[in-house]
Amino acid sequence: MSLGLSALFWGIVTLSVLVLIHEGGHYFAARAFGIRVREFMIGLPGPRFTWKRKDTLYGITAIPLGGYVKVVGMEGDQHNALIGPVLSYITAKQKITTAQLAEHFNYDENKMFAIIVALKDLQAVTDDKSGTVSALYPQEAAEDPDKLIETAQAHSYLTIPAWKRIAILLSGIVFNIAAALMVFTIVLAGWGMFQDIGYVDPLPDAPAMLAGIPKNSKIVSIEGESVASFEELTDKIKQFNVGDTVTLVYEAEGLSKTASITLARHPDHDTAFLGVSPHLVQVPLSVTEAFKTSFSFLWLTVQGIAGFFTPGSFTESINNSASVIGIAVFAAEAARAGAIEYAGLVATISLSLGLMNLLPIPPLDGGKIVLEIVERIRRKPLPLNVSIALSALGFTLLFSLMAYLMYHDISRF
Repeated sequence: MSLGLSALFWGIVTLSVLVLIHEGGHYFAARAFGIRVREFMIGLPGPRFTWKRKDTLYGITAIPLGGYVKVVGMEGDQHNALIGPVLSYITAKQKITTAQLAEHFNYDENKMFAIIVALKDLQAVTDDKSGTVSALYPQEAAEDPDKLIETAQAHSYLTIPAWKRIAILLSGIVFNIAAALMVFTIVLAGWGMFQDIGYVDPLPDAPAMLAGIPKNSKIVSIEGESVASFEELTDKIKQFNVGDTVTLVYEAEGLSKTASITLARHPDHDTAFLGVSPHLVQVPLSVTEAFKTSFSFLWLTVQGIAGFFTPGSFTESINNSASVIGIAVFAAEAARAGAIEYAGLVATISLSLGLMNLLPIPPLDGGKIVLEIVERIRRKPLPLNVSIALSALGFTLLFSLMAYLMYHDISRF
């Protein structure tokens, strides 16, 4: 399989799994709070194969990239003050057209259609292609409008306390992070991680090779000072000058040996040069150590994301990031390298996806959480035009970044 086709295949598989985990978080949290989930789809909106179980429509779309969940009350015109009166009027009439509703309430027909969509989302009405809206509650229910709308919204996102709404929004992030930590822990405990514990390989024609130091040697000390890692070795070499002769104690093939080595000049800068590269050793970790190490990856990801908001590190953060194009290429390469490499990449991306969604930018989950908190403080929803403006600004920022990263990946690959 060519790199292009392989990247396309593994990109779709990887992103679908990650988005599915994220949306699964929203799904399970909503169901746990008794909120109806109208749809749970694998893929982008479009033509789809579906099946229904209880109140939820499940399916796979024609473009199986990612996925989405539609939680009742989370989207649509649910905040509209007319939603209760319109439901009561439809229930009293049992059947009526959208045009008649718009005329009765002196309301724009397109905006009235949005209210109908919201009522359909609550499973309070249904409509047909002719524009006729039919009530799903008996006519006598219209005698108590307040109870009618309360019943319709009993399993809606809007009617639950703010902390539960925030929990539903956070759940997708939590699922992504938890999945990443779990994969990292399993990989580190089952296969270990490569660590620098002082083993080195000599570079061609360098002082270390000319002194006879073989590959996979463990450096014990230099000039009587112990060495525990390659980093410590390089720090100690910096203390010497070009042309100095140093005594090196190393272990090779189970034997301890001593070598006197005259340091050369580094090929790239004017410092002393021994000429060795680190030989990383795969070290298995206990489950506890693996779990703790997984959190270090979490912190590194947080630092990487923070770099986007620091002028001094923005360029470096961009260079170290990837769009869907880069993710697809890296996923194909990791899959070709083996299951462990691929699992590690998926966990890394899952961690990034979860933490990126925590940013307080609409339409990310973090942005929605901020809006929930603001509305809680105000004790009323934000004006619709303000919500739309904030979402538009957020979309602009996110898609600008995505477009730049795609351009960067195209140039790179």
